Amino acid sequence: MTTIKQVFDYRTPRVNGEIPVRLRVTHNRKTTHISLNASLTEVQIKKIEQGKVDKELSHFIKELNDLTYNAQKVAAKLEPFSISELKRQLSNSNTSKNNKDHLLVDIIQLKIKKLEENQQYKSKGHYKTLLNMITTFDSSLLLKDVDQDFLHDFEQFYIDGRIEKDGESQLENYYNTLSIYFRNLKAVINLGVDHKMLDHTYEFPFGKNKYIIKTYNTEKEIFSVDQVNSLMTFNSFDTKYQENAHDHWKVCFLCNGSNMSDVLQFKWTDIDDDIISFVRQKTENRTKTVRKLSIPIIKPLRELIDRIGNRESEYIFGGFRTPPKKTTIQNKVSKMCKGYNKHLKVIGVKIGLPIPLTISTSRHSYGNYLAKNGVPLERIAEMMGHKDKQRFTTYHYIGSLDKKILFETKQTNMLFDSNVKLNK
Repeated sequence: MTTIKQVFDYRTPRVNGEIPVRLRVTHNRKTTHISLNASLTEVQIKKIEQGKVDKELSHFIKELNDLTYNAQKVAAKLEPFSISELKRQLSNSNTSKNNKDHLLVDIIQLKIKKLEENQQYKSKGHYKTLLNMITTFDSSLLLKDVDQDFLHDFEQFYIDGRIEKDGESQLENYYNTLSIYFRNLKAVINLGVDHKMLDHTYEFPFGKNKYIIKTYNTEKEIFSVDQVNSLMTFNSFDTKYQENAHDHWKVCFLCNGSNMSDVLQFKWTDIDDDIISFVRQKTENRTKTVRKLSIPIIKPLRELIDRIGNRESEYIFGGFRTPPKKTTIQNKVSKMCKGYNKHLKVIGVKIGLPIPLTISTSRHSYGNYLAKNGVPLERIAEMMGHKDKQRFTTYHYIGSLDKKILFETKQTNMLFDSNVKLNK
């Protein structure tokens, strides 16, 4: 006897955290799983289990049930039963059923919906921009028509539009921005492949000897060691708002260049043995293995925590009364950074910094400061959570270094407690 049941395979979650939907085929007490090339978020699965499905999810469930019923019919006709023959017949029937035309804009909207369900609101914004750009270029474009010719035409359309609007002086930046949207477009195509929206004749347009996404290594002007020293010791504030903005810049810097979104979510319970441990929000849903990063609390950081930390909230700097939604965090970060940047720019002019002082420059300057003070790039890369020094970018975090090395590295920042000035 052969039984076929639809299951959520929690054993093998995808890199993005979604749970694959498979057919569990049992024949003569031997079990085999067959992929349906479909997956759901845990939020969607919970909605299904609670019977709280929307129209789109209901339609998706119907498609899965149809595939399951079809598999049961095919299996019933197999004499003798063969799992390989079942897979072959299912593959042929699914290919012909799903081999229909799909609009590119519809697949982008599907991707946006998945990001919203995963509360990845910043990424959702990038895909909404991509959707607007594709809609302006050609809203009737089919997914199967995304080929090398389209990519070259779209590149010309985008670059010409930016030049007409802003001139040619930032051409390298235009291409770097376009590369972000093309990487998002690759993800959209892969989503279409996962949902069997493209047949075997489709040629993936990106890669070697195909369309190459262009990027430029633009020189970023960052603060020197002396400029960081001046900034960290600055205390000639005109208003309390300037001082508060300055304090938060220093917090981000001393927390290894952490962005404001992470800083606002640090909890008092994240502190153990003079170390703050946290999961970086940007990568939380992008990697199979969730990795906690660690920040040693040296004296300058301890003083800032004592001065501006909120003891009435479980969040050190966020001040949230209850666990916040990601939209709440995003809105607060946007509002705070806008206000802080206004006051930081005034401080930057006073110090004579070469570029506007903003919250984000704490990230850009942190790794450079350590490198100029002799910290090996390999160690900085490990602190940032990267695999090797080639991945050394402007985002800097402490990863899995042992406690002794954490504090040895952070001795560099203890210079702010002394009169030592390095000229590098």
